[in-house]
Amino acid sequence: MTRSSDRTRRPLAAIISAGCLVGITAASTAAPAPAATAPRASKAAACGWKVVAAPSPGIGSVTLRGIDAITRSDIWAVGARGAQGATLAQHWNGHGWAVVKTPNRSKYTQLEDVTAISHKNVWAVGWFVPKGGKHPKSLIEHWNGDHWSVVPSPNPLKGNNVLFGVDGKSAKAVYAVGTNNLGPSAGSRQITLKLGSGKWRALPVPSGSSTVDDVATLSVGQAVAVGHAGPTGSSAALVEQFDGSDWVGLPVATTTNSGHLYGVSAPSAGGQWAVGSSSGAAALQTLTVQKTATGWEELASPNTSTTLINVLTGVVGLSESEAWAVGYHEDSTFYTRTLVEHFSSGAWSIVASPNVGAGHNQLLDITAANGDLWAVGYSTRPTGTKVLIESRRC
Repeated sequence: MTRSSDRTRRPLAAIISAGCLVGITAASTAAPAPAATAPRASKAAACGWKVVAAPSPGIGSVTLRGIDAITRSDIWAVGARGAQGATLAQHWNGHGWAVVKTPNRSKYTQLEDVTAISHKNVWAVGWFVPKGGKHPKSLIEHWNGDHWSVVPSPNPLKGNNVLFGVDGKSAKAVYAVGTNNLGPSAGSRQITLKLGSGKWRALPVPSGSSTVDDVATLSVGQAVAVGHAGPTGSSAALVEQFDGSDWVGLPVATTTNSGHLYGVSAPSAGGQWAVGSSSGAAALQTLTVQKTATGWEELASPNTSTTLINVLTGVVGLSESEAWAVGYHEDSTFYTRTLVEHFSSGAWSIVASPNVGAGHNQLLDITAANGDLWAVGYSTRPTGTKVLIESRRC
């Protein structure tokens, strides 16, 4: 995107059956308002990633899966609380994070991503399981500056309709993407939606098995989406561009035929980035690609180990020559730990990032706002998980 804040996506969450859910405690706050940005750290302070305190309402699993910034003092993050149980939205006003009440279509609801266009125009997408139903349906919610509300959304495919990514460049240029997530035996079909005249409509999609996990808006009539093509386990990295009428697959030059892109960022038409994972000799390894004059090409990206899992789940491009990516890697005890990488001076490098406790820690999304960087995910607590928010503010 061309504005200073950008957002990305991360791996698909497994849709757990209703019987696996646990109790949920509701949480809410008054509607947020922009506030003066908190005092910035002195230049002498280390310019590194730090954990930022944030509420983890309810019991069981609490995660943040998407984040987007309007300004340094107006940032939104979304996810779920309870074991796949209820929507969760949190807002940063420049001083602290607070939970903001969001509606739920059923007891089994989750928000996966958010795009913040202005203080009075924020969109979040996800899914819910209808009462008495078996198949998740699309969920879109809107913040109007005062409260969140559910907005009608299409379900163009039979069976599951799950939204995983959303991005907007303006009030007239908002796209959402997802999948029917049928699994490796049946294959998956992608879902792409566009907002127009105040209503969401489904766009035509290519035939064949494919999944799209994230989208970046280029203009009112153009967007780029990423995911994978082919059945799970033998899939290839997928990049598609919407030209105003159709999605067109673009060539992606990678060193392996097996790959999955989870996040995409487009700060400009010439500066487009995507990240994910590919099959290594012994474990999944990081995958990064960038748009060039001749197409999308793989860039070498580091891993903490060639024998342990390394995955990049989100990316934010600051320019054609600089980007940040987040994700997770396995340590020697097979716990996942945060992973942050930075592209500058023509190469990716790993940057130190903190973890909470000795259990699992994962970063799932990243955004930027006027030089500040924010990432969200989760960390393990004694029972379930709690939200994890990290920032780099220099």
